[in-house]
Amino acid sequence: MHGTTYSQVVVHTGSSIGRELPKADAVYVCAAATTPSWAWIDALLPSGRLMFPLAPEFGLGGMLRVTRPQAGDRWPATFVSRARFIGCTGLQGDPEENERLIRSFAEGWDRVRSLRFDDRMDETCWFAGTGQNIDYVAIEAPIGDFNEAVDKFRREGGLGLNIAEPFKLDAFAYCTDLKERARLGGAVNAMKFEVDRVTGENFDGVGLTNDITRNLGRSMKGRRVALLGAGGAARGVVLPFLEQGPAELVIVNRTATKAEELGCQFRQYGPITAIGYSDLGDKNTWPVRSSRERNLCQPARRASADKPRGLWRRLPCL
Repeated sequence: MHGTTYSQVVVHTGSSIGRELPKADAVYVCAAATTPSWAWIDALLPSGRLMFPLAPEFGLGGMLRVTRPQAGDRWPATFVSRARFIGCTGLQGDPEENERLIRSFAEGWDRVRSLRFDDRMDETCWFAGTGQNIDYVAIEAPIGDFNEAVDKFRREGGLGLNIAEPFKLDAFAYCTDLKERARLGGAVNAMKFEVDRVTGENFDGVGLTNDITRNLGRSMKGRRVALLGAGGAARGVVLPFLEQGPAELVIVNRTATKAEELGCQFRQYGPITAIGYSDLGDKNTWPVRSSRERNLCQPARRASADKPRGLWRRLPCL
């Protein structure tokens, strides 16, 4: 925005959370939060100071001064005064977190000396926030306007999305970076936004695998597993199935060549056989080995994919 009185002043319009801010020696926030935004933390230069009102929604809190050290996960922090501000949208409002912060202030606030970035919940911890101030709501995107809907969500400070049909292919095309399962599956059902990068992941196959192994209690390890179909849904579950260590994954499809093509794409991850439905034979004699059956994959290793990660970071103890 132009037209400011001072030449050294630059005014930006937009949210200060969920986006990268310019590096600074000082960050002063005029909106209350139960957890500082990671954008504020990341913007601080070494020895830089962050001042923000740590306060529950509609309640009295305190103006917290945090100094970024040269190194380490314990940052000097102290309250300089009590404070009450209008809440910062997206960083205030979780009822349980608000109640805990109210209790912490009631027990005394002048003993706070540091902001810690770890998971230790010891007797010195005055207040621990989750840093996961998340609203999980459905957003309707018109067919053909997926990119516009995602762009708008990001401008409003959104950090991540789950994607449902029919937009998984649109999400795949939108991402700048793809995790292995998404790349191989050709579809994305989870997106994470970091400045100008968008990471796509596919948890469809992981969900099905967990349902089989955990909820049904059926282990795939060392067993011969049949996967019926070789379309998009099947593509998303091949790698998670192979990660379970089956003796063999048999892909069965009406068109055997399509099953073979799918198997070839995953040949380095585990033992795969591709056959047509006509090769299944009688249920009492299956599996039947025929001339059409092709053992596609007998690799020396099986790659392991990254474990699912959350889209939001934690704020540990004060």
